[in-house]
Amino acid sequence: MAEPSPAPIIAIESNRHVIQFGGTGLAAGAQITSVSGGITFRYRILKVKIFFLDDAVPGMVYHVYVGSTPGGSTTGLPEGQSIFAPYSTTTEIRGSQGTRIMEPMMIVDSTRSYLKVHVQNLVPPPPAGFPVSYAAEITIERL
Repeated sequence: MAEPSPAPIIAIESNRHVIQFGGTGLAAGAQITSVSGGITFRYRILKVKIFFLDDAVPGMVYHVYVGSTPGGSTTGLPEGQSIFAPYSTTTEIRGSQGTRIMEPMMIVDSTRSYLKVHVQNLVPPPPAGFPVSYAAEITIERL
């Protein structure tokens, strides 16, 4: 599977932006990191939406990070800090259906950062598992 291109940053208001992450064909037992383009201003993470799409399985695990490099990973968690670590004892979101919405209100006090969504399909390889789609959306507010 090819590395995903940087997630687009879409301005929804003059100071709010939505960054969309997603892909298809994440094989059973595989993992991938989608990374935003560089964010060159201070911001607050207002909302994280994790979408468990129609083909999602109970073994879907999402991690959301903010990092200082554009690097992702297909073998482990990416560089950076979990945006959930300051607020929770777990840094992952698990599920198989519906949409999960979190509002961490984390401030990123950096003039160069990258948001990263790391997805793991923990279902065993075929015949038990199958490729799945993944999607997430992060809303940020410029400070």
